[in-house]
Amino acid sequence: MTQLRLIIKIKRVNIRKYSALASKAFPSLITFFLGVGALYLADVFITRGASVEEIAEWATLKSFMMVCGTFTLFGLDQQLIREPQASKLIAKVSIFQILIIASLAGLLGYRLGFTPSYSVGALAVAGIAFSIMAFSWWRTNLQMTAAYLSNGTWRLSFLIGIIFLSHQFSISTILIGAFGIGLLVIAGLFIRMKPRADLSSIHRDINNIRDIYIIGSSYFMAALSLSIAAYGEHLVVRGLGTNSDVALYFNSAVLYLFPGVMFNQYVAAVVGPALRQDEGRAVTLIRKYYKWTPVAILVIWPGLMIAGSILGTLIYGEIKTPFLLMAILSFTACVRLLYIVPSSFVGITAKKKQLRNICALFLAIAIFMPFMAWGFVKLGVAVIIAVAVANLINWSLRTLVGLSIVRQRFALYSLQS
Repeated sequence: MTQLRLIIKIKRVNIRKYSALASKAFPSLITFFLGVGALYLADVFITRGASVEEIAEWATLKSFMMVCGTFTLFGLDQQLIREPQASKLIAKVSIFQILIIASLAGLLGYRLGFTPSYSVGALAVAGIAFSIMAFSWWRTNLQMTAAYLSNGTWRLSFLIGIIFLSHQFSISTILIGAFGIGLLVIAGLFIRMKPRADLSSIHRDINNIRDIYIIGSSYFMAALSLSIAAYGEHLVVRGLGTNSDVALYFNSAVLYLFPGVMFNQYVAAVVGPALRQDEGRAVTLIRKYYKWTPVAILVIWPGLMIAGSILGTLIYGEIKTPFLLMAILSFTACVRLLYIVPSSFVGITAKKKQLRNICALFLAIAIFMPFMAWGFVKLGVAVIIAVAVANLINWSLRTLVGLSIVRQRFALYSLQS
């Protein structure tokens, strides 16, 4: 009887513990999916109602602003997570940097035909860069709801604009208006909320602006390579194929890649700060559950394919995606889920020289991806399949490289224990 009471007491404690965790995570989780889900729904509305040319234009503009937004930040957003004690200096540098580089990126995008005008390119790149920087600021202060509001308001505004204003304004005009609303919300958050002063950090390497750019070079290579891997594939399809190829690839990604990636983004945003605050606990949890990884993939992979096919039937009335492309994109989403853990260890725990070497390798892998796709096309592979396979190889190599850091940290904790 005593043992039974003890078991019941332990269960009550666990229920309270998990209820408390759920109550803390719920607001940020809802805010996250409102933002990311809004952009996803906007993609769905565009692919369902727009012409092939409009879909191709949006897919290209979206990819361009995401890649160039990362380029513009030069790794400053990642440094906020790594060294929060230098956040004010990093934030000041970022404001001037974003304004200058976004202007140059707008000109480049217009010249290359990736944006409809110079102003759209510059404003889109600046908008996404400021929203990412604000997201990282609140993320490093462990204010996840504010973080997702910073990066999600423009997405929700964009969705509303696409639904109600697309017959009056172009997609690019609606996008710029959405970024304007998002920046107003960001300004309001900074006025009303204060940063935390009790944040811990493994590293304290940033003392001046020079340190920011020395360390930032490594994060820049990592972030740019990640952005190319995540969004550059549509630009590669645009370069190797036609508007029809871009539209088909984008439609397929909406069904079979983006749903999995949305969940990945939330997990990644939580894992980084958690690892920084308590690496030992993170290592213990990973050791406990990593053996279930193959089982999880065998469940998630076909699950994404089935869910995407059902969604495609409901939205478009038919499935236009070739089965092989469907399988590759869904498996890529699984690999990107695996990548979260090694990427977090690389960003948080790697030493400066080690970080620089790994990030340079990441960038080399990303830059090689378009050439790999081009080689597959020359061998007679269809453009959309060639790009999908090249991107899958890209993510797989990134994951394998990152796992080397995970093994080192595991070995370190084994020695300590």
